[in-house]
Amino acid sequence: MIFDLYDEGDVRIVRDAFKGKMVGLTSGSFDMFHVAHEQYLQCCRRHCGHEGILIVGVDSDHLIRQRKGKKRPIIPESDRLQSVAGRKGVAAAFILGTVDDFGRAAEILGIKFIFKNQEYEKIAVLGAELPGVELVIVPDFQRTESTTALIEKVLKTHTK
Repeated sequence: MIFDLYDEGDVRIVRDAFKGKMVGLTSGSFDMFHVAHEQYLQCCRRHCGHEGILIVGVDSDHLIRQRKGKKRPIIPESDRLQSVAGRKGVAAAFILGTVDDFGRAAEILGIKFIFKNQEYEKIAVLGAELPGVELVIVPDFQRTESTTALIEKVLKTHTK
C-alpha cells in the first residue's frame, strides 16, 4: 500500500488497517535496490513479529540530492516507492519529503519499533523519544556493497 503522509484520509486508512498490530517504521533511499536493501527490510519485518507489519519511508529525490549530491538518485522517487511498496514484508510505504517527516510518521501512525542502520547508532532519531517506541539498530550487511560503491564500480569499469 502506498500512501501520502500528508493526506488525512490516507493516514486514517493506514492507522485503521494496522490498528492493534506491532508496527515498525524504517526509511532509506533505496536507490538501485539491491540484496542488502532486501536483507535489511526482511530483518526489520521479522523483528515486528508474526502479526506485525513494516511501514517504510522512501527518501524523496530532494532529500537524496541534499545528502549524496546532485547526480543522485539514479532511480526517481516514484519508481523507488513502487519498488519498496511491492516488496514481501512491506505493508505500506510513503515518500519522506523532509527529514521531519520520519518523526511525524512515528507520531501519527502508532509506531512500536523504529529501525535504523548502524550509522544512526549515536545519532538522535526523530520519533525514538515517543512513549512506547523502541529504537532498534539493525546491523549492516557487509556482504554487499552500498549503492554508492556500486555506482563508483560501474563508472570505473565502464568508462575511460
